[in-house]
Amino acid sequence: MRWQQTPSERIYPWHDWFDGSAWELTCADFDGSLAAFRARCYRMAREFEYRLRTRAEGDRLFIQALASDGSPLGPVPD
Repeated sequence: MRWQQTPSERIYPWHDWFDGSAWELTCADFDGSLAAFRARCYRMAREFEYRLRTRAEGDRLFIQALASDGSPLGPVPD
């Protein structure tokens, strides 16, 4: 399945970040506050019909996309 790219997708590599891997993002990876970006990640995960696991530590945000049932997620298809 291929999604249309929104302006937000052109700015951030959501398909990469939502590939099922655990990602460590820092404030250099996104605009705005960590709390606001974390909320944006959850909104984007809902749009992609994923669940999202996050953890904030200082200026770092760890994210991992999961399938909608909470199971591990494989690579996002092109």
